[in-house]
Amino acid sequence: MENWKRVFEFGFAPNMTDDELTAIRDGLVNNDHRILQGATTDPVPLLCVHDWPCNGSCPVGFAKLGTNPEATVGEVESRFAELCYGCDAILGDRGGCRHLLNWIDETPRAVMQRNLAAAIDGVLDRRRNLDQINAELAEMTENMELHI
Repeated sequence: MENWKRVFEFGFAPNMTDDELTAIRDGLVNNDHRILQGATTDPVPLLCVHDWPCNGSCPVGFAKLGTNPEATVGEVESRFAELCYGCDAILGDRGGCRHLLNWIDETPRAVMQRNLAAAIDGVLDRRRNLDQINAELAEMTENMELHI
């Protein structure tokens, strides 16, 4: 598995909600102009503009912007930082998030959009399957308790 994909699936995705993942995926598939490469936010996340509306963000920051179009630069930057910190903590690799972030910035846009959207679909599919398995197990357990 490529480093960017491993970092996304095992580092970033566990810290993202289904709504966040879906927002990023939809933005990628629809070529949303607010999804940026080469920048975390637009405008750049300087303290003097933290309360300004955010016009765009990298896909990781889009977890916030895609679920809250009225988000400020500071809110998007804050969620971006949380996700990067969480990724590094899960992977046990300070700065491990860079493998995804660099890949996003260095990969041609169409390739990045297609591959990251596919990775998100894979995560969401596994989550749905796990939810279905958990529901079936809960039903089996309930039925077993009724028969005991």
